[in-house]
Order: sequence, then structure tokens, then C-alpha cells
Amino acid sequence: MQNNQGIYSVLSDIHQEDSGRLNVKNQEDMLCFYLSNQEFGLNLTMIREVIEIMPITRVPYIPDFILGVINLRGKIIAIMEIQKVFQLPPTMTSLDERILIITMENLTVGIKVDRLSKIKQIPLEKIDPPPPGISIIEPDYIRGVIQLEDHPLILLNWHNIMQNSSIQKLINAKPE
Repeated sequence: MQNNQGIYSVLSDIHQEDSGRLNVKNQEDMLCFYLSNQEFGLNLTMIREVIEIMPITRVPYIPDFILGVINLRGKIIAIMEIQKVFQLPPTMTSLDERILIITMENLTVGIKVDRLSKIKQIPLEKIDPPPPGISIIEPDYIRGVIQLEDHPLILLNWHNIMQNSSIQKLINAKPE
């Protein structure tokens, strides 16, 4: 479903696919996506929308994990390449790339992901803490890990990611 501004409503498409399941209190809906061939999940309530890749305007003198900004229906939104924050290897550009628009505490940012997986209901009791010392990703950025049939799903702690000192400098920067 695409409107005249190029916004792609994949959340509703994915949700329709998964709508046969009941949301139970001891489960959370996670939007799952891939970065550098690893599947990650974010709580669905944090995701405002998912859009197709659109032109990103580069901004000078910003950290390399910020790709630039987009104009989304009149609102300027910074787009992060979260792989760089996580020190994951870059991937080839593809038509499957999307931007997740995330809002937390009155701050809206976008993150570029390689591709979407689907919405998964995650039983809270199956979430294990991140194993110590095996991840190159800062352990505070990981809420937990759940072992799926054939691979682990890493659940991200967006609040802690946004506490990264470089991100905080950008958030707290005062325009001159």
C-alpha cells in the first residue's frame, strides 16, 4: 500500500498476516528485522511507522552513524545507520531496505534496516539475558535473546541505545 508520498505501510500488511493470534499479557509483539544478516527485534509499540527508503540528505559534521535527514510529511527526521553503532559489518544496498520511524520520549528518529522479517509474539519467559562476552554489540543495548528454531533473535533495548554518549550529544545539541 503506497500513497502519493511514497510511504509504505508494511506494518498493517504484516499485522494482517499475524492478526489471527491473540496478544497475551505475558507476551510482547516485536517487529523483527535484519541488520548484517542477524535478526533483531524491537517492541512494536515503539515503532510509529515503516517507510521505504527515500532520499536522505547528508549533513556535515555529524557522527558517521547518522546517514542524514529526511523530510517526512514536513517533519525533519534524523536517520541512523545502527549497524555502525553496533560495529556490525556493512551490507549491500537492496530494494528490501526500510526505515523504521521510532518515537520515544518525544524524540523521533529513523533507523535504516536491511529488511523486515515479521511481527512476532515473544513469550516473556523465553527471553534469556544476553550471554556475557560473546557479542560485539554493547551488552546494555540488548534487552535479551530468544532462541528461535534455527537462529537467535536479539531483542534491542532502545532506551539504552539512545543513551549512547554520541547520540546524547546530538540530542542535547543547541542550534546556534
